[in-house]
Amino acid sequence: MKSPLRWVAALAIAWTLLIFGVMAARISFPLELEWMEGGSLHQAQRLLAGEPVYAAPSVEFVPFLYTPLYPALIAAFGKLFGLSYALARTLSWGFAVATVAALWVGVRRELELDEALENEARRWQPWLAVGLFCAGYVFTFRWLDLARADACFLAFASWGLVLLRGATRDSRVSMRGVAAAGVCLGLAFWAKQTAALFIVAAGVWTLFCGWRAALVLVATVGVVDGIGVLIGQALTDGWLWTYIYELHQSHAFNRVRFTRKTWGMFLHAAPFVALALGTWAWRGRKAWRAPSPRAEGLRFWSLATAAALLASALGYSTQWAEPNAFLPGVAMGALLVAVALPSKGRARPWGLGFVGGQLIFSLLLEPMYQPIQDRGWRALGEAYRWQDPGRSLPSAAQREGAAALRAELEAGTQSGRRLLAPQREWWTFLGGAPSEMRGHVGSMGLNDVAKADRQRLRAQLREQLEAGAWDEIWIEGSLAPWSWLRPTLMRTFRVRERREGLQRVRPMVGYMSVAGMVTEYRGPQLWLERIEAPAPVPAGGAVLTEFEQRNHAVAGPDSPICVREGAAFGARPVRSIHRQLPAVGPVSGAQFASSAAGNKAERDQGRLRCAELQIPAGATRLRWWSGRSADGEGLHARLVRDDDAHLELPLGGVGWRLEPGELALPPGWAGRRVSLELVDESREAALFFDALVALP
Repeated sequence: MKSPLRWVAALAIAWTLLIFGVMAARISFPLELEWMEGGSLHQAQRLLAGEPVYAAPSVEFVPFLYTPLYPALIAAFGKLFGLSYALARTLSWGFAVATVAALWVGVRRELELDEALENEARRWQPWLAVGLFCAGYVFTFRWLDLARADACFLAFASWGLVLLRGATRDSRVSMRGVAAAGVCLGLAFWAKQTAALFIVAAGVWTLFCGWRAALVLVATVGVVDGIGVLIGQALTDGWLWTYIYELHQSHAFNRVRFTRKTWGMFLHAAPFVALALGTWAWRGRKAWRAPSPRAEGLRFWSLATAAALLASALGYSTQWAEPNAFLPGVAMGALLVAVALPSKGRARPWGLGFVGGQLIFSLLLEPMYQPIQDRGWRALGEAYRWQDPGRSLPSAAQREGAAALRAELEAGTQSGRRLLAPQREWWTFLGGAPSEMRGHVGSMGLNDVAKADRQRLRAQLREQLEAGAWDEIWIEGSLAPWSWLRPTLMRTFRVRERREGLQRVRPMVGYMSVAGMVTEYRGPQLWLERIEAPAPVPAGGAVLTEFEQRNHAVAGPDSPICVREGAAFGARPVRSIHRQLPAVGPVSGAQFASSAAGNKAERDQGRLRCAELQIPAGATRLRWWSGRSADGEGLHARLVRDDDAHLELPLGGVGWRLEPGELALPPGWAGRRVSLELVDESREAALFFDALVALP
């Protein structure tokens, strides 16, 4: 029979294979796995083009408030292989492998100092750290493999600590090893500023190892980071420090997240790890203080874990932070558990049981801490849900939807249509943008800059849109956050496509995704296009109504005006983008008839009657656009002859969209004069109608 260690190690190895398999499968997803991935590629594109990254905020580009190492690496490899989501994710996948290797080596080196352990333990126990780290993949929001800087930062930080421990574990400190550790920690800072806490912890450790070691570490980090920042300041006219430090300070600090929620989330997600560390901290407190190599390793990794947990808490407490901030705490906590596992005695099987319990627990359950945050421990039953591979792995339908949308985006780019997608910066360059095509600022960039710069950028974006610089706009969610842009959009844009529910192509991770969300994101995806001429009428067709005038004129400025009853339809047709209503569309032209145009929107009732419409004698079919804001009784569109015969026109889409409809004309309708009646007798839904055309 296998020993308990082998069983638990086998489970840890299975976790490792599972997570790296999942990450490998996600590399080829055609669009963003997380909505800000495109910002990393945009920054890399700027580097490749020789354009400044840290410069005055502009409508063309505002960088993320991170240091530039990861985008620089994407740019370096992109010069050989071309920039793509897959390239950036492959780099992150490689950094994840490097992190796992650091955890394995770090534990193995500590176990070599424990004479009470057998060779079997030295062979298998390092896998416990790797497995626990991989088991935290879901808890950290499936972030490790994204085209973001986290995996890069974590790899350099982990190896910096492993090298520092290796350089200082003997009586004679290796200054070369300390310098190598300083280089890695310094590069970790250039990937993400969070590494500063690891640098401080490393400095504290070297102080106890001798002043020479501390001096070497400080000098090395000072050259890599200190002199590096000074050079960066000179090259960027002082903008580097503005982005990587000063603008960070303008973000709000969430004290509750720092003092309570972070620690509650760690406990909630890893209860067995907490039990293990708590038990060993109490039972092994004497061993922790003993003058032995094993105790020294425990002290080192306890210090590293404390720094990692503090980094996680500070990162998660920053405005707009996500649980990817917990990656350092998960990594160092996993390593500490594997190092602190008792060598012998009754505590060892208990420790293995805790580790195995955590691996099984993470396999079965996904932690959802928000119900506890909102309602206390009485909401514990809602605070977990069963693990679902579909929240991590894109399904065939999701891949097909993303590939189809990407093909449509690329076709637009290749035809010269310019797309402004504030939440999807890289879409401008999909399909090989023309050389004169410029990028644009992302929505995160608009939020990150100072208030005066934000107002200036908004004004410049409005000017660009009014001048025709952008043909299309892609908006995630409602237009409410873009109220400053709404007047311009109302005049010049309409909804080309409105995606809701399963029609949406959403990211797999973070905001807008299903993964990790207690309350599902339900916002639509709006694809806007510049208003051009109404849809062309087929040869021989006749427009009966089009609603393109300021009043409800039937089909031109001199045609009869439709008669209103009640408040529903307002005094005039409405545009696709309205001042008070959700964006409606797609539409045939610039305007359409809407029963939500009154003051009470969907609650208003009324009737619109357009008389004296002449159906041509040769007509055989009718075509129109129609829709409803929601399912509801009492909504009708119909034609009425002078003998009171009715022809009901089936209504189209539900959910603030219009869809084309077509109907064969029954005998006796061609060549007759008719009236179009739009009826809204519902207080829960509104009726939309546009462009009634008779076809030969």
